[in-house]
Amino acid sequence: MSDRIIYSIKTEDLQTVAREAIGRALTEAEILKIEDSIAERIPWFEIIEGVIHEKNDV
Repeated sequence: MSDRIIYSIKTEDLQTVAREAIGRALTEAEILKIEDSIAERIPWFEIIEGVIHEKNDV
């Protein structure tokens, strides 16, 4: 259970946002440019901590 993936972002998720934000899909090169930055910008610790407190009354 320790290697279970709880949430992931797929390429199609990126393309959905790109189509809405810039009116077109991203190229593979553009995806490669941004993929590391996405993970770095998600405040995962704060999100997990908040949900733990919210859902578990701790």
